[in-house]
Amino acid sequence: MLRPERTPAGYRLYRKADLETVRRIATLNAAGLTLATIRGLLPCAGPGVAGFRPCPEFKEGIRRRLAALDQQIATLSVSRRVLRGYLAKSDDGEQRGQG
Repeated sequence: MLRPERTPAGYRLYRKADLETVRRIATLNAAGLTLATIRGLLPCAGPGVAGFRPCPEFKEGIRRRLAALDQQIATLSVSRRVLRGYLAKSDDGEQRGQG
């Protein structure tokens, strides 16, 4: 994703803007976007934090990820209710058996 310049000895030379790009990549990856998705969206993200003006494709990629997260949250909420129900029934059964 980054293509830094190289010194004659082969060392990579990173610019300050590269640090911002790395931070943006890390943030998007931590939010659940794959590196392949980020690679496709990053070019239209625009430079500068203050001047961040994402293109429509970037916004759509974020909307898709948010929709996927919403679905995961809904699924996990159902799973949590089911598991809590099992525990509640189990606890009731244990109390009845001891009495």
